Amino acid sequence: MFKRLNSALLIACVSILILANGELQAAESNGKANYKNAICTARETIWKAITSGKGSGASIAIMDRGKIAYSEGIGVANRSENRPVDKNTRFNIGSTSKMFVAAAILMLVDEGKVALDGSVAKYIPEFKMKDKRYKEITVRMLFNHSSGLPGTTFFPAYKSGGDPHEILLETLKDANLKHDPGGMSIYCNDGFTLAEIIVEKVSGKKFLDFLKERIFDPLEMRNTSASIGEIGMCQRL
Repeated sequence: MFKRLNSALLIACVSILILANGELQAAESNGKANYKNAICTARETIWKAITSGKGSGASIAIMDRGKIAYSEGIGVANRSENRPVDKNTRFNIGSTSKMFVAAAILMLVDEGKVALDGSVAKYIPEFKMKDKRYKEITVRMLFNHSSGLPGTTFFPAYKSGGDPHEILLETLKDANLKHDPGGMSIYCNDGFTLAEIIVEKVSGKKFLDFLKERIFDPLEMRNTSASIGEIGMCQRL
């Protein structure tokens, strides 16, 4: 799946976002809530994760009415280079990225180009499985985790291992479903990778290009893009 990767504690980096109101000193001088304890707690939590080997660095941010009032980086972004984390360091966000493919699909639904209850195989002719029940999988099932797909072909990484779309389609050719499509919900990352492929097939654009044009640029999300590994892969394509 286009790897993009979730908050809380990450495998190589820890990214902690604290939402609050007001910068520490400004808050104190204006009689607002005191965030000194929140900052101290965040720092202690981050260092505990770093020293236990769960990460190498993290960033903290406190927002006040939509504006970042306080931020700092802790630890290193690259150990071999001893490059420290700062407030501009980017972190992979894991499954938080699922919201982007969901939004992309729903945009295409609104435009009448995709039907949530339409067959995935209809939109992706290359999608085939040894288990013939795959033809019953709908777009909606990809998002409610009821497709029956095996699970997760990819794990969070910082180096690209090839085109994830091609790898997934090739892997699924010899795979069986865990259960009847729609029978139950079991967390499944691969369904979202298939949804990305649908976006590309229907829009005629690379998934990342679609996101940039339809979501990132309109929302002025200037610091949002592919994961580190995928950026390297894209540059080679």
